[in-house]
This record gives sequence, structure tokens and C-alpha cells, in this order.
Amino acid sequence: MNFAKMCEEANEIIQDASYTDKIGGYINEAFLQAAGQINLPDLKRLGTLNTIPDQMFASLRGISGGFNGRIAVIVGNLDIQVFEDLDAMINEISFSVRDTAEVGPVEFIALEGHTLWYFPSPATSQSIMAILYGNPLVLSLDEDIPTAFPDTVHFNIGVHGACYFAFDQIEDGIEEAKVNTASHYALFQKGITDLMEWVGKNKKHNITSIMNV
Repeated sequence: MNFAKMCEEANEIIQDASYTDKIGGYINEAFLQAAGQINLPDLKRLGTLNTIPDQMFASLRGISGGFNGRIAVIVGNLDIQVFEDLDAMINEISFSVRDTAEVGPVEFIALEGHTLWYFPSPATSQSIMAILYGNPLVLSLDEDIPTAFPDTVHFNIGVHGACYFAFDQIEDGIEEAKVNTASHYALFQKGITDLMEWVGKNKKHNITSIMNV
């Protein structure tokens, strides 16, 4: 489904002219949120993370087109442990009774948004190669299609996701249940669940054959 059709469908459901100019942004936000939860094959990237001497963090902006702040795997260095967030990394440092000012090759890394935290801090810049996930392309032209996503989820993620964001604003402050918000949120989440299942079904598994001679 192309961008123009998704905008048309969402506007038909919302029926509020004051939101017409916002629908495109909501559609893009819906696909962005979905991509942030699932490792989509078409958004996989290879990037190099560079540490900065004498500090425990570095910005990752610009290392790869549209990098969304997720690292899949560290390439070529099995000694580096990836933590879910900075809190988890600091807890491990504290548990190991180590000094955060320690200098040496990187052993731990954690991501918070577009900031890479690492420990210890190398005395000189250290390059770490990693497989990353980027953001989906921003839809702007009528004919644009979210090609990183299968056609089967375009309506639920793009249209119902946009409707969820819109009705969340429209129904804000009402005393009764936010029926439209809840309904479109459920369909938006179904689209994400369907996307997750699609990725799982289409994932290629590497099979290693062992031959005894």
C-alpha cells in the first residue's frame, strides 16, 4: 500500500479535517515504532563504533544511515559483552567491584538512544565493528511504499497506527472510555505481532554440516 492510500484510509476513519496534515507524520511514526521493536532484514546495517579516549561514552549519530540505536551483534570480538542499558552495565561493574575510571580495552557496551556507553575507557580510540539496525525510510511522496515491511501489515501498522495516534489526541481528557484509541491501538499491535511472525517465518537458518572422514 502506498503512502497516499494509507493517508486516504486513515483520514476516512478519523473524519477530522484538523488532523489531515498530521496523518503523514503519524504513519511514519507508526512504522518507526514497529521497526524499533523487530529486527527487520532490510534494515540491517554494518557500522563502526569509535570510542573516545578519557570518557565512557560516544555519540553514534552518523555512523550508519538512519541508525535507530540498536546493535544486533558485535563483529569479530567475542570478548565484548552487550548490555540492555547503562543501568545494567553499571550494575555489572559494581558487582565486579571495578572502578568506572578504569582504562583499557572495551569489555562492556550499552546503548541509550544514540549514545554508546563502554567500559573500560581505552587510552586511545578503539574501533568496534557491529551489525546495526537502521530506521525505515521516511514516506513523503504519494507513491512511496514502506518496502522494509510486508504488504500484509501495511494497513494495521500504517493506517491503524496513525489512527491510534490521532484518536489518542482527539479523545484526550474525555471522561468515558477512549474507545477509538483502544480499538486502533489493538489493531496497530496486531500488525506488529504479525510482522514479528513474518520475520520469524522468513528468517534463514544457517545449517552446518559435519562430515567424519
